[in-house]
Formats: sequence, structure tokens, C-alpha cells
Amino acid sequence: MRNAILAILLCTANAICAQAPQWRTLMSNYDYTNAITLLNTQIDSLYAVRDTAGTIALLKEKVTCQKNLHKFQEAIGTLEEIMLLGENNAPILASLGECHRLNGNNNAAILFYNLATEMAPDNLFFLIQKANLQYRMEDYNGSISSGRRVLRRDSIPAMMSLIGNSFSKLGLNDSALVYYSAVYEGQRNDYRTLEKISRIFLERKMYDTVLVMANEFLQYDSTNIVINPIKGLVLYNMKKWDEAYDIFRRSVEYGCDKSSGYYYMGLCKMGKMEHHIADDCFVMAQNEDPHIAENTDFLYNRAYCNSKMAKVEVADSLFDAVVKLVLPDSSLMYGIYSTRGEMYYDMGMRQNNTTTGIRINDTPLKTAVKFYREALKYGPSHIVLYARIGYCLRVAGDYRNALKYYERYLSLGKEGSYTWNLAKDEIAFIKEELFMQEGKK
Repeated sequence: MRNAILAILLCTANAICAQAPQWRTLMSNYDYTNAITLLNTQIDSLYAVRDTAGTIALLKEKVTCQKNLHKFQEAIGTLEEIMLLGENNAPILASLGECHRLNGNNNAAILFYNLATEMAPDNLFFLIQKANLQYRMEDYNGSISSGRRVLRRDSIPAMMSLIGNSFSKLGLNDSALVYYSAVYEGQRNDYRTLEKISRIFLERKMYDTVLVMANEFLQYDSTNIVINPIKGLVLYNMKKWDEAYDIFRRSVEYGCDKSSGYYYMGLCKMGKMEHHIADDCFVMAQNEDPHIAENTDFLYNRAYCNSKMAKVEVADSLFDAVVKLVLPDSSLMYGIYSTRGEMYYDMGMRQNNTTTGIRINDTPLKTAVKFYREALKYGPSHIVLYARIGYCLRVAGDYRNALKYYERYLSLGKEGSYTWNLAKDEIAFIKEELFMQEGKK
């Protein structure tokens, strides 16, 4: 009787297996949900007749369906079921690693990739997956080690690039260049690798080298939206303002990031002291990307341009915005306050005739003094500001305080320098004025 029942079950299982084209058809039509339903029925039947090999084969098909539906946790459970049935090989371990990675558990993923590569040390696919995962986990030394194992078997450009990226993340740019150069030598149209090489050379101020490489590349791809801005950046750093401006203008036309393009166009015009055009470019950059206004350099450059255009209210507002963002940065704070001081100093000079001594409005000069004093808090080594403050106070008629600042400068400045001699003459003038004032009392 028992044998008869087993025979019936085997016949049933064989009949089910004969329907295999049905679930394969569902999978080929991307109907993975119904494919899983059918597979589950067949798997249960094979379990009943203890067909381990057949069960494992269908469980693997089920894993494929679950992964395609992004049901990674369920796929992990199915793979563990396969292992319980006795299949514990490198492909299953690697598949577990992939599912854990896709499910967001990199620690578990690397554990299974390690086991898979130990079991199949010559399998390039497993090694490549492991190297990529190590890079994502910021294990750059591990990524380099795994990548080199791959390269010993096959010189894969993507793996060379990954090793280069790992060295770059570790700050070992010389080693990164070795691998980037090898990639670029074999793929001269690889602008992404050229970009990485250029960034390293730009950090080293090797502008001529980057310019030559960019020009060579642009001979074949003249409108490339990555290399053109790099060429523009090189020309900007070389202070070739007009050439750089034209490159960034064309880059915007080609389709590069418009906000960045307009910003550098503005910087080029700043270099030429064309502050009106520069600020127009900055405004266009902000219109393209409002978030650029959260960048301290951007705000400072806009403020600087407006200060030079005597747009005091606009400049003040922008300087205040920068201050809120960069309070801990003493060097930038010095630049902000000293530039604001210059802005009000220029206003005071325009409003007062320093030749005749006629004063119209002392307020701008007093405001300039306030900002110069703030600048000295962040840059006490900039002693020339003592002389500048002394001059502002002298023009404003505050002789006694002007004398204090001039004397402070003389005690710190370089004897015989232009500013030192000027301060000395100013002190003589102030003392004479104070003497005359005392005599009139």
C-alpha cells in the first residue's frame, strides 16, 4: 500500500514538472508574482516526494522571482532554505551576499562575499562584487586588495578605476594617478577619468598640463560639458579672464550646469574689475540655483561687487548673510569686515573734501572705523588697519583718537615704509592741529 502511494505521488510530481513551461512563461512575461504562486505549489509537491534536487532547482527559480520583485528579505529566506537542503556552495553564498547588500545590510553582505571568494578564489565575478562592496563600505584598503586580485587575472578598466578611486579617497593621489593614467591611456574618450586626473593636477597647480590634456580631448569632443568647464577653470586660475569667460559662456550653451557656469563667468568679470557685469552673472547663477546663496564664497563675492559699485545697502545685507554663515572662520571674517570698512571709507572720501578739509558727513568714516576695528579682531596681524583707522578719524576731526591709532601703527609698522612715513607726517599734522586748538582756548 505504501509503495502504491509513493508511486502515485511520483506520478503527480512528474505531471507537475511537465507543466514547467507554464511558470517559465510567466517569468519570461515578468509576471513574477504568479510565477511564485505556481512554483510554491510545485515545490510543496517535490518536498512531499523528497525530491531534494528538484526542490533546490525550483527554489533557485523562486529566488530569481523574489529578487526581481525586490523582495530581498524573502529571497534571503529562500536561499537559507536551499542551504538547509544541503547546497552550500560559492554561488549560493554570493547570492546571499547580493541579497543582503540590496536589502541594505552591508555587514552581512561582506560576510557572505568573503565566504564565497574563499570557496572560489579564482571567480572574478565574486571578487569584483566584493571589491565594489568594500568601496561602498569605505573599506578602501580592502577594495584595493580585492581589486588587485582581479587585475592579476584580467586588466579590467573599471577595476583599475575603482582602485584609483580608493587611493584617491585615502589621499594617495600619486598612486591614484598610476591607475587613472592606465585607464585613460587605453580609453582616450573616457572624459570621467580625465576629469579625475585633472582634479589632481589642478590641486597641484599644474595648469599647463591640464590645459594641454583638455585641448587634446576637445579636438575630438569640442562640446563636452565636463572638460570644457575644466579648461575654463584652468584659464581662470591662470588669470586669463577673457578666455576663461568665453569658455564658461560656451559651456552654458552646450548644456553644462548653468549655475556653476554663470558663477565662474562672474568671477572672471570680477578679475577684470567689471563689477556690474560680474554681479549680473552672479544673479543669473542664483536664478538657476537658489541654493547657491547658501555658499559663503558666493555671497561674499556678490557683497564685494556691490560694495565696489557703492550699492551700500545691498552689500551690507549680503555681508550680514555671510557673517551668519561663517562666524568661526577668522580669515573670512577679516575679509568681510575689512571690505565693509573699505566700502564706507570710499563713501566718506567721496562725501568729504580732504584737500580743503571741508566735511560734509562724517558718518560713513565712523562706520568704516567700526568695521576696521572688527576686522582687527579677526586679523590682528593686519596692522595697516591702525593707520587706516587713524586717517578716518583724522578726516572726521577726531584728532585725539586718530593720534592713538597712528602711534599704535608706528610702534608695530616697518620703519621707513611708505605707510610708516605717512603715519609719521599725519602725527605731526595732528599735533599741530591740537596745539592750535589748545591755543584758541
